[in-house]
Amino acid sequence: MLPKTYRVPIQEFFRRSEHHARETARSKWFVVRVKKNTQGLCRFGILINKKFDKRAVRRNTMRRALMRRIQKMRPWKSAPLSSKDFLIIISPSARTAEPESVLKDFDTVLTQAIE
Repeated sequence: MLPKTYRVPIQEFFRRSEHHARETARSKWFVVRVKKNTQGLCRFGILINKKFDKRAVRRNTMRRALMRRIQKMRPWKSAPLSSKDFLIIISPSARTAEPESVLKDFDTVLTQAIE
């Protein structure tokens, strides 16, 4: 699990005053929204809708798998990302896909968003 300082509160992403100032990277199963923050830290948040699965156990399992993947990549160590927030939104169609292909797609879209 990521330390709390590297997790973004999802409500911060949807404030009306900053709603327009963000970049987006898309893939088949993910949307990654990037916006600048004032904390000086690279932070991540994962949004999984109930359409993905009605059981919280399955949604939390996916959230933990993605957080472990982020922790292995350690993108917050690079200097250009030092003050950005990343919100990762998962499509409900990812539920029916193979887990390896979903994680590979996640790596691709996160790399795309970082660049």
